[in-house]
Amino acid sequence: MQVGRRCPFAVGQRRDERRSERVVEHRREQHAEDTFDQLPFDVAVARVYGRVYAAGRKARGRRTLDLLIAATALSNKLPLYTHNIDDFAGLENLLDIVAVPSPDDPVG
Repeated sequence: MQVGRRCPFAVGQRRDERRSERVVEHRREQHAEDTFDQLPFDVAVARVYGRVYAAGRKARGRRTLDLLIAATALSNKLPLYTHNIDDFAGLENLLDIVAVPSPDDPVG
């Protein structure tokens, strides 16, 4: 779950163009919150972030959150599962990155 996206979902604030998309994504995010343990951003993650930052591309905007997610996975010795494997390009030597098909991708 992306850190920067949690707070708006807690109060139901999203600016998607279509309400039905907001409802589906809101339910998906709440299901993930209920299903998975949340990992803290602590001192250990902050220390690992330096290694992740050095290995990845420049951290600006959304890329910063991607690197924080990668640092959290690496610090907790966990693989990183993502729909957007390209967001973590350059980090393959640090942690296991596992591509997961998006639920919106056609099957086949």
